[in-house]
Amino acid sequence: MKKTNAFEGKIISEIVYVNNAHKKRVPDGRGGTKEIAVPGKMLDFYWEVRGRRSYLFRQRYTGGVHEIFKDGVRDFEVRNFRRWNRNPRLDKTLDKIPVYIADALRESA
Repeated sequence: MKKTNAFEGKIISEIVYVNNAHKKRVPDGRGGTKEIAVPGKMLDFYWEVRGRRSYLFRQRYTGGVHEIFKDGVRDFEVRNFRRWNRNPRLDKTLDKIPVYIADALRESA
């Protein structure tokens, strides 16, 4: 998938409560362990252009990422991000955004 750096609008995150947010290993009572789904928070990311929202992706909730994206991050702020290596989860999220926007552009065309 080709990355695109030219897009307009802003990226917004919203908290979603999910019944099976992640898996956890717990004792099964017979000396072994089993995996169970644990409820928790997830972040849904949207691309908003001229009042119209397009869903991009979902990832596990982290406070630092949500703080940055909760009010929306403009396109030029994503492209000119300068605080690399301070929050690895934020770095990975910012790397994913252009790929998902390219996918959304392809679907809307």
